[in-house]
Amino acid sequence: MTSRSQVNKAGETLRSYPETSNKYKAALALAEEWRKAHIYPLKTFKSNLDKRLTKYPKAISAQRLKRMPTILDKLKTRETSMRLSAMQDIGGIRAVVQIVSQAEKLAKEYRESERFTHLLKEAQCRNYIESPKDDGYRGIHLVYEYNNTLARTREAKESKGIFIEVQIRSELQHTWATAVETVSLMTGESIKAHRGNDNWLEFFRYVSSAFAIIENRNVLQAHEGKEQREIYEEIIKIMDSMKVFDKLRGYSTGLRVIDRIRKDHYYHLLILDIEKKRVRIRGFAEAEYKRAVAEYEKIESKHLINTDAVLVSAGQRQELKKAYPNYYLDLRRFTELLEAVTIEYKAK
Repeated sequence: MTSRSQVNKAGETLRSYPETSNKYKAALALAEEWRKAHIYPLKTFKSNLDKRLTKYPKAISAQRLKRMPTILDKLKTRETSMRLSAMQDIGGIRAVVQIVSQAEKLAKEYRESERFTHLLKEAQCRNYIESPKDDGYRGIHLVYEYNNTLARTREAKESKGIFIEVQIRSELQHTWATAVETVSLMTGESIKAHRGNDNWLEFFRYVSSAFAIIENRNVLQAHEGKEQREIYEEIIKIMDSMKVFDKLRGYSTGLRVIDRIRKDHYYHLLILDIEKKRVRIRGFAEAEYKRAVAEYEKIESKHLINTDAVLVSAGQRQELKKAYPNYYLDLRRFTELLEAVTIEYKAK
């Protein structure tokens, strides 16, 4: 297995050398190998999460490997001093529960679990429900260092020290976050990374506060002191000026889904062609993870314009769509909630 020092050196090379250089290409190949190293610990974390979620009706779970373009953007632009081996979210699992109190309860269960031997990295954990991001994002992120004290297999031993991020969200928080990602995809702007149209950014901030009111949580700091009606009024103003309903409905109109999924498939490669409004889904059995990652890397290496891909595991078709509605351009639930806000505002 590649050493941490080699991984970190590759990260520095990716920051410093041009993409056409042989050194950059060699470093990228090493970074891809490092990403693959997260597959085994991800699978064990996902299995543990699924057992925990049996107590939570209608909860869904998913796992994903971070997209290489996102890893590179983080290294080069957003966190230029970060060591590649310390990037905590290359491998991530996600739980989406019905209500925010369940999200908080599940996070507490993780923290208090004595039989869970993996090491909680407290300094890297974030409770974005108690203290939401300025852009409106909410959820709980727990970061663990893989540490199987009963490790017998080679994979388990080699996984020691790898970071896995556990994301926990309520259904409303998930709807908000995936709507941000969908609009980012369709507009070509990095709204999720705070780089985009100011009107969209402001819109999602106000919607985050509106959803917080619904869940009996604090609004964003920027909106403290505002009444519920004022927040709803701002949302409606922005929606009217930007024709938000028309845009959201237009994004998903005419989407074609082409899938090859069987019941024995564990991994799913989602490939969204934004220009053609087509999502292709390729399924792979659990034992085919190497082929799944190879196909993932092949798609990413083509640098296709208006195409986005991600390798995930989230059960069968229904769970997949619930976990990743952004790859289906599915904004129906988000639109329903906006319509409810509009109706409530007009009724007052």
